[in-house]
Amino acid sequence: MLRIGDYYSDMGQSDDAIKNFEAALEIADGLDDEMIPFRIINNLASEHTYKGDFAEALSDYLHGVERVNTLLETKRDKEILVILSIMNENIANLFASQKDYEQSLKYYEKVRRINAEIGEAIIMAETNSNLASVYAEKGD
Repeated sequence: MLRIGDYYSDMGQSDDAIKNFEAALEIADGLDDEMIPFRIINNLASEHTYKGDFAEALSDYLHGVERVNTLLETKRDKEILVILSIMNENIANLFASQKDYEQSLKYYEKVRRINAEIGEAIIMAETNSNLASVYAEKGD
């Protein structure tokens, strides 16, 4: 269902992609793999962004962040932190695309703290590049 959703997304058929991502999430929530739902949630939120439904995209991302934080309470590892970083960075990007730079910067600061804990130079460089773009858009 995830891959079918990806297919429809690639074809520009957002409504079909969203239906498949939602079905995939229902299935994934019943599996032992605790990581796959986060990929689905991220894809679902991205699809809402492509469709121009920014409020729904934000809702999806925040739901994903909440779920990741719940998982981190019982199991703190690098893979989970990377997912948390990605989702928060996507939220920051979403706000930046709407020219809400203050909210974007707020989320980028969260991402930088998470990335410092992850300790991967490439991840931090990508975030700093996106952060620099926001400051440039702000004229700062």
